[in-house]
Amino acid sequence: MKLSKVISENNVKPHKKIKLSSAIGLALSVFLGSSEQAFAAGHHYMRLDAKKPPSSVQIVKDSFGTRYFADVNGPGGFDDRHEAMHSSKGFRFYCINPGKYTPYGTSKKIATQASVGVKKVLRAGFGVNSAEEMGFKGYSSEAEYATQLAVWVACGATTHITWHNDAHGKKVHEIYNWIQKHKNDKKYNTSGKTTLKIKATNVNKEKGTATLTPIVSENGSPISVDVTLEAANLTTADLKPIPKSIKSNKPINVKLKENGENSDDIPKASITATTPRFVLITPVYKSSSANTQNTVGIVGCKSGNAQDTWSFSKIFEPNTPPTPPEVKKIKAQFDLVKKDDEGNPVNEAKFDVYTADEGWSMDRLIGTITTDKNGVARSGIIDPGHYIAIEKSTGKNLDVDATPVEIDLTEENLTNNAKITKEVIDGEEIIVYHLTVQGPINNHKKPLLTSLLTNLEDNTKYSQPIHGPQILNEHLYFSHLVGTVSYNVHAWLVDKATGQPLVINGQKIEAHKTIGSPNNDSNDGGIEAVTDLQLRIPNASCLAGKDLVAFSEIARSDKPEHWTAVHEDLNDKNETVHFSNPNIHTNAVNKETLGKQLQPTDGETITDVVSYRELIPGKQYTLKGIIMDKDSGNAVMNDGKMVKFIHKFTPAASNGRTSVKVRFDAHHYRNHRLVVYESLYYNDYLLTDHRDLNDIGQSLDTTNPQLHTTLSDNTQKVLAPKKENTVEDIVRYTDLIPGVTYSVRGKLIDQVTGMPVVKQGVPVMATATFKPNLANGTITLTFVFDGTQYKGHNITAFESIYTNGRIVAAHEDLSDAAQTVAVDHTSGTVIPLPQPRPDTSHNSAQVIVNNNNNNNNNNNITNENSNNIIDDTGNTACRQTDSIADIESKCFDTNKVSSCSEGTVGKNCQKSSIGEDLSKQSETDELNRDKRVPIEESKSQMDIHTILPVMRKQVATNKAQPLQTQKEILPQTGIGEDRPLQGVGIAMFVTAMSSLVYDARRKQTVA
Repeated sequence: MKLSKVISENNVKPHKKIKLSSAIGLALSVFLGSSEQAFAAGHHYMRLDAKKPPSSVQIVKDSFGTRYFADVNGPGGFDDRHEAMHSSKGFRFYCINPGKYTPYGTSKKIATQASVGVKKVLRAGFGVNSAEEMGFKGYSSEAEYATQLAVWVACGATTHITWHNDAHGKKVHEIYNWIQKHKNDKKYNTSGKTTLKIKATNVNKEKGTATLTPIVSENGSPISVDVTLEAANLTTADLKPIPKSIKSNKPINVKLKENGENSDDIPKASITATTPRFVLITPVYKSSSANTQNTVGIVGCKSGNAQDTWSFSKIFEPNTPPTPPEVKKIKAQFDLVKKDDEGNPVNEAKFDVYTADEGWSMDRLIGTITTDKNGVARSGIIDPGHYIAIEKSTGKNLDVDATPVEIDLTEENLTNNAKITKEVIDGEEIIVYHLTVQGPINNHKKPLLTSLLTNLEDNTKYSQPIHGPQILNEHLYFSHLVGTVSYNVHAWLVDKATGQPLVINGQKIEAHKTIGSPNNDSNDGGIEAVTDLQLRIPNASCLAGKDLVAFSEIARSDKPEHWTAVHEDLNDKNETVHFSNPNIHTNAVNKETLGKQLQPTDGETITDVVSYRELIPGKQYTLKGIIMDKDSGNAVMNDGKMVKFIHKFTPAASNGRTSVKVRFDAHHYRNHRLVVYESLYYNDYLLTDHRDLNDIGQSLDTTNPQLHTTLSDNTQKVLAPKKENTVEDIVRYTDLIPGVTYSVRGKLIDQVTGMPVVKQGVPVMATATFKPNLANGTITLTFVFDGTQYKGHNITAFESIYTNGRIVAAHEDLSDAAQTVAVDHTSGTVIPLPQPRPDTSHNSAQVIVNNNNNNNNNNNITNENSNNIIDDTGNTACRQTDSIADIESKCFDTNKVSSCSEGTVGKNCQKSSIGEDLSKQSETDELNRDKRVPIEESKSQMDIHTILPVMRKQVATNKAQPLQTQKEILPQTGIGEDRPLQGVGIAMFVTAMSSLVYDARRKQTVA
């Protein structure tokens, strides 16, 4: 009934968020079972054939509703409302704990009965009596509440009552005062047991007649029950046999049978009346929750028979006073014997002794007795009667058993079961009966078990699901152990989510140990012990995110069925260890660009940013990674070894990120997608990993940059030798990374010597730095050299593109006509064009040019050239806008070029190769456009008579082909998008034309 408290337990029935009631009733079917005797005649309490009340009761119905008649204050708290409950037939129980909630469900009987004071209130109050019988007809609700208040006062549960100043409150107060007044009436100060007395009236000894009435009373009032009769030498007044049974309180006329004529005996007769005897019991029931009330009720339990005998004779004896019977003074004494559960005497056990009524309700304390070394506690010499002894302490490692010991020192029981001695007390000889009573057997205290489960590694409440063993430590503390015996200790792990024992690889995770002390108990609490059990998990990888709880038990080796303590609590935080659920996610980027593209250089660096969750702060972890080639599914190799990395770190928080850099040679993986695999280890065991070939976050694309160049003097391939000849090299690049700074480096090579062209002893070179905003574009290099030193020589430009000092792509081919010019001569001596020779320089074996990506538009952000590079937008003689006919007329003069006849085909005139090679090259380009792999360039010279049909076909093909774009790439960080290639066909045509002019002029010289 505490206003601030709302109960949510299953065994409590809430009612408008307040305490349901302060009284409960018992279900008759549960309470009585098959032994129901219904209510005692004229009363309102149950009578049972059983000698004891039931061990449990059930609440089934409430009554009267919520009442606000008074406010109660006491040790248990404040109570301002009340709602009674009872069984289906009106049997009532009252609460003894104001301020608590009424139990809903089962309550169990305890050994102790209510005090005599509570018993008097219940006998005088509502329930045993109706409101009308109490003199308050029509006020049942008020009478019930008044009885509840009187019960609280009698058991000391309240210190103050504040009465409500309304009609109901005043009536409750009035009835309460009536109960307090009448509870001490004589009839309520007895045990309330059944009594039987034969009342004789109209006795005529001369005629041998009388009227007999068996009077049966309970709780101080007459009741109507069946009474059995057993008569000797009597008949009814009409000379019929005495009936075997009659109703109590109803008279029967009897007549003495006459003796025979020859008999001198005086006629005598007797009659005995018998009825079952019931004693009023006040059992206390304990609720199943500490938040709910204990309750008390009153019930009649069978206790033998009530009996009375009446007898008389027909003729009076002489009129002399009868001799009074001898009055014997008797006393009683009892020995209470105590043993423990092993049969050993219990020394120094203390018992409080109380007087009691015939229903064994405690009354007043008369003293305390203590057992000796033999386990015997002897009382003093006391009056016969009923007594109760209750154990209060044991003095050693034994459980106190507060079960009341009923000590029957009535004369009837003493006569049958006690030994007799004569004692002289105060100079008077009296008879003393000595009764031996067995006390409750004390069990040794069960071992007290407390435990703590931790990770053995660091003694914390957290562990990690490594792909390896983990050990949890169960630290156990025991007390109340018995010395000189051994105990078996057992612990096992339970999955909190399922409540089932943890099983891994078919094995239950458990541990066993035997402990014990060689010494006897040294104190009342027994032996104390501490031990640890290691619970070994062979592989913890399946435990991510789980809570594991340790269950444990201890049992005495010689008597495990008796002395066993078990700790099984899924919600015990001390016994719980949490396994983390770690995971990692990665984002791999190019360290230099922070984008998702790499370049095929020998020094690419990937920054792998690893985000982690649910790691344990302060622990050291190892991150191991390997770079995979998605195209092959194999690891990336450098010098025959896999590209791997190892990174150790210690997180400061459970969630965070760390980064690791790995540098490797990527030039073998042009146009490949590379994926970074990561695995996280703890103590050399795998904890978690991230390995997904299809994960964009882990992936980077390696570009396939290519170069192709055109070297000319204002589109002219044959130069007149001068002291300062100027040539321009238009470098066409593809698949660079926009926004990255590149440098292009070029040098001139003399085909005759294979050595660099020099000017004043210094090699002629050109460089430029640029930052493209598109992947494909052009950059122009300008070379100035002394042509007079190279008359009749062919000069070839070699180009390389670098970024941060690393080569990205190169084009170095002495046989490439497009990147070659001829210095005219007047000597008449022909210097032959050298044949291609092997070259071991980077990418020398392949010409990395894609003729479909020859974009002549300069898409550079910057163009810084130390040799004044000019931006070439096209051929001034043959423009992109010219038709094929215009190109033929402007650019080809077939009359000035010697044709190759069948008889003159040689190394300087290869008639049939050029058309076939260009056609094959076009087909190769189509096949490799998507693969972006290096394509080998034709080494053949071009024939002027075959070039025009080929060029017509090429231009037509490029017009028909749709514009190409780069293949889909990974998302970039701050990098512009790719753009379609423009003017591809015309650029190819101009390049081819420049080469043909060069060849044609050379042939004229030969001629």
